[in-house]
Amino acid sequence: MNSDRETKKVVRGYLGCITLFFILLVLGFLTFRPIINPREEDCTRIVGTLIGYKYSKHLDIHIKISENDNMYYLNRIDEPENIFSALDTLIGKKIVLYPVNHWSLLNPRRKTNHVARVTDEDENMIIYTEY
Repeated sequence: MNSDRETKKVVRGYLGCITLFFILLVLGFLTFRPIINPREEDCTRIVGTLIGYKYSKHLDIHIKISENDNMYYLNRIDEPENIFSALDTLIGKKIVLYPVNHWSLLNPRRKTNHVARVTDEDENMIIYTEY
């Protein structure tokens, strides 16, 4: 009789460990899932007045617009000079951002958004695009 109880305890322990492993696996996937080859259909169009931008040590360009408090970024820009010169001409003017519709546990309220495309207001000048 005792061995049946001990066996059940061991089985419950294994099942608990397996369940915990799968929960952590799912949470890890939701947290660290990458953005791969975004398309225009995967993005939201946002028009805003460019307040400014900055280049980070991680090779990202962070863009700020006046219409909301969100931060937008262009990821891993190796040669940013052309983008800087285009953005310099558009400070104080309307630009169009296409942030990727991507949810992550690290950013559940989507306050920081990966941008797949940046254009001027008329969308005649493409400053940056991933598609």
